[in-house]
Amino acid sequence: MNSIGPNLVRLAGRNGHTRVVVTGMGTVNPLGKDLEEYWDGLIEGRSTARNVESFPTQRLATKFACEIHNFDPQNYMDRKAAQRMARFSQIAVAASGEIEPSEGHMPRGFWPKARSCEAMASSIWKAASSG
Repeated sequence: MNSIGPNLVRLAGRNGHTRVVVTGMGTVNPLGKDLEEYWDGLIEGRSTARNVESFPTQRLATKFACEIHNFDPQNYMDRKAAQRMARFSQIAVAASGEIEPSEGHMPRGFWPKARSCEAMASSIWKAASSG
């Protein structure tokens, strides 16, 4: 058995195809700091596109983005750990901390037999200034 994430477990099916089971999800994004806020924002059709405030945009053609505002990493980790991480890593760790496995929905005996892990994915875009 192989493990992949976000809290996904990959199992070989009887027909040789891979089966993937999503056992939990977590998110920290511009729409919300947890799955419930995120889902509500999606259903309501909220847009988070605003003028960029976190870095200079004079040299950029696009002046808007969907930024995560009011994110305090110390709500998810201690101060020293937060200081050692880049912001994107802080957000990824916060999202992984939001994962709550739905063990009640798994077949009996599933957890002892399967390995599981959390995978964190993020899209990183860095505005680099020249000069």
